[in-house]
Amino acid sequence: MARSLRVLRPAHFAERDLPGIVERKVAELRSRIESRGLSFEDVPGAECAKRALEIAAVGRHASQLVPKCVDGGLVPPGLIAEALIAAFGKVFPDTVLPVVVKDPDPTVMVSTLFLHDCDIALPPPAEPAEAILARVIAARPRAAIGREMHIEAVRLFDEAVARLHLAGEVGAAVRSVANSIAALDADSMIRRLHLAEALCYFMVCL
Repeated sequence: MARSLRVLRPAHFAERDLPGIVERKVAELRSRIESRGLSFEDVPGAECAKRALEIAAVGRHASQLVPKCVDGGLVPPGLIAEALIAAFGKVFPDTVLPVVVKDPDPTVMVSTLFLHDCDIALPPPAEPAEAILARVIAARPRAAIGREMHIEAVRLFDEAVARLHLAGEVGAAVRSVANSIAALDADSMIRRLHLAEALCYFMVCL
């Protein structure tokens, strides 16, 4: 999943009716969900969650979404989670759908969804679902191969086990997700960066 950071100037919507724009965009998104015509490129914001779902699709991992309210926000917190699930099911029908939870299972990767009103008012990212699907299809055979961890990844894993008191089942899940990330990178080993990202998908539970 392409990762990007948007910089929104405070005056961007100063002369526009942001509540009206958000209301219209929310209605459009609900309509697309109901018609089952939604794709990843139609879902605004939530780039970290999209990245997590791409990794989940590679290794066919179970995954969880935790919607969070933004103070004063107009977007229903569960709407983007619902949209992501609909888009995910359309692109990856062979993978278990993510579930929306309040109290995540610590052995299952999880993404927290924060969406500012400006995220839904702006155009969504332009990367087509076909590009994501192509990466996943290419990575799946590589993910089926178990990888050894680089020495730096081993050190990070041992430190995480000691400091975060990772149970054996959680540690195994972290390594499995890290293996999928390495597969996406076409790397023959699980490196420190892969393990660090995998840990992020379990930190909310720790």
